[in-house]
Amino acid sequence: MADTTRIDAPPSEPTPSGTSGPVLRFGWRARTRPPSGLAHVLGAGAGAFAVLAVEALVHKITSTNPTAPGVLLNGALALVALGVALFVVGPTRGAAVVALVFTVPLFWLYVFYGNNQPGASWFRLVYLLSALIFLGLYSLLWTRGRAIFLALFLLFATSYIGFEVHRQFEASHPGATDAQTIVPVLVPFDIVANPSAQTSITNAAFVGNIAQSGITRTGDWEAAVTLALGAGFLVAGAVLNRRGYNGAAVPFLVVGAIEGFAAAAVLGPNEHSVLLGGLLAAAIGALLAIGGHGPGRRASVWIGVIAVVASVSAIFLDATTNELGLAGYYALGAVALLAIGTGIGPMLHEPVDSDEPPS
Repeated sequence: MADTTRIDAPPSEPTPSGTSGPVLRFGWRARTRPPSGLAHVLGAGAGAFAVLAVEALVHKITSTNPTAPGVLLNGALALVALGVALFVVGPTRGAAVVALVFTVPLFWLYVFYGNNQPGASWFRLVYLLSALIFLGLYSLLWTRGRAIFLALFLLFATSYIGFEVHRQFEASHPGATDAQTIVPVLVPFDIVANPSAQTSITNAAFVGNIAQSGITRTGDWEAAVTLALGAGFLVAGAVLNRRGYNGAAVPFLVVGAIEGFAAAAVLGPNEHSVLLGGLLAAAIGALLAIGGHGPGRRASVWIGVIAVVASVSAIFLDATTNELGLAGYYALGAVALLAIGTGIGPMLHEPVDSDEPPS
C-alpha cells in the first residue's frame, strides 16, 4: 500500500510540558517544524514560477499604468492560492505559500506605486497592510502556524518601525534620503525586472539601502532601534525554544539575527568604529547561539558562534598590524572560547563529545 503520510498532518509526538497558552492557537506548527521534503520544495518552486508568470503578464498588457492589471492579477493569484490549497494538500500548498509570500506585498505596491507615484510616504501602508495580512495568514485558515508568515510579519513590522524612526529623526537632516531601511524586506520580482519600477522608488524604504548604494547610509537612530528589536526577537526565540515551541521560535531567531547583524553593520561604520561594530555583531551572534541551543537548532548555534569568531577577528585585525601581536590575539581568543565552552557544557547538560554515543 502506498504511503499516505502528509507533511501537513501533525506529527505523532508528545506535547511538551507547559504548552497550555496562546501559542497553541497557531496549531502544531508552533511546536514542531514539519519535515523537509523534495516534493514540497518543488511545489514552492512552482509557486515562484506562477508569480513570475503573473508579473510577465502584467507587463505584457500594460501600456503606461500597470496599477489595474497588477492589482487584479496579483489579487486573483492570491485568492486562487488560498482557495485551491483549502482542498488540495501536498506540494500544491508549497506553491500556494510562495505565491502568497510575493503577491501580498506586490499587491500593495501596485495599489500605491503602480503609476510611478513619487515619494515614499505611502510605504508605511505597504508595510502595515502587508504585515497585518501576514499575521492573519499565520493565525487563520490552512496557513495557520506556518513560520514563513510569522517571519514576514516580523520583518515588515520592524521595517515599518524603522521607516517611521528614520522619517521622524533623520530624513530632515542634510543629505538624507526620503526614506531608508536597514535591510530589504522583500525585493519583488517586478522591481528586479522592471527598470521603470526601480527608478520610481529609488529612495523608497521597501527596496532598502543595500539595493541602492550601501547599507551604511542608514542613520544611527534607525539602526539602534532595529538593533534593539533584533535582540528582543532573539530573546523571544530563546524563550520559545526553551518552552518547546520550536516551530514558533524559528522566525524570531532568523529575523532577530538578520536585523541585529544588519544594525551592527550600520552602527560600526557610521561611528567609524570597527570595535563597536564588531562587539555588537559578536553580541548578536552570542544571543543567536544561546537562543538556538537545544534540540533541532544546530544551524542557529553554528551561525551564532561563527559570527562571534568573525566579529572578534575583525576587531583583532583592526587592533594591530603586527603579525606576532595578531597571533597572540588569536591565541587568546582560542583559549577564551575553549574555556567558555568547557565551563558552560556541564551547566547546559550537554553530552560529552567522546567515543560513547550520547545518552
